[in-house]
Amino acid sequence: TTWKARLLVDLLKAIRSPSAQAYFVFEKELRKKKLKLSASDLDGYLISRLPPSKLAADLALVSRSKGNLPPELLKLRNGDLWIRVHRREDQIGFFAEAVQGLYSLGLSVRHASVRTLPELGIYDWFQVSARRTPAQLRAMLKNGLVGSRDLPDVKFDSITLVSQDDTEWIFSFKGMDKPGCLAVAAKALVMEGLSLSSARVHTWGRQIDDVFGVKPSGNADEILRCLRDRVGDPNE
Repeated sequence: TTWKARLLVDLLKAIRSPSAQAYFVFEKELRKKKLKLSASDLDGYLISRLPPSKLAADLALVSRSKGNLPPELLKLRNGDLWIRVHRREDQIGFFAEAVQGLYSLGLSVRHASVRTLPELGIYDWFQVSARRTPAQLRAMLKNGLVGSRDLPDVKFDSITLVSQDDTEWIFSFKGMDKPGCLAVAAKALVMEGLSLSSARVHTWGRQIDDVFGVKPSGNADEILRCLRDRVGDPNE
């Protein structure tokens, strides 16, 4: 039928899309490295942006490590800069510390992929923009990500509880892109005693849309009210 033919065409287009091809190639690279991971364990946006061989090689390096790895800088052919941070053991507030450290280095986070992987620990990638050269950044990253710079006074246009269940609560922070806004949002979550499980950070032009998944703890509605009081726009 025409309807079934349309479905098959759409399916074929999806399979042939660049994002789907990157997914398949990444799966092959994981098998080459004999890693017990799947592409579904990582953020699809990250897989579509980083070279599959480099991402799989970094995961292999992390899997062999006995402790925490230092931040790793990756410059792509298109000029994009990505920084990977790793911590073997999950720790409340680590994401906030990392983004404040990036802010202290004068880096602006454009996108972020945050994951805690079984047996590998915290595995976060940040796409950043910087005025410094990659060589300068690598030299600075040798000392780790130290948040020595005070955070600015940032207010978000809207903070919402997108969804909640017994395993995860999803909070969304939206507003104008300003220096340090990601670090402010991350610290606000920590101040409420929340442990981050995942995050999707995107900057579109001058707008930000940061979505955080946290482990349920306490009363979600009360925490939402506290977050709005802490970093929300009082006029909203």
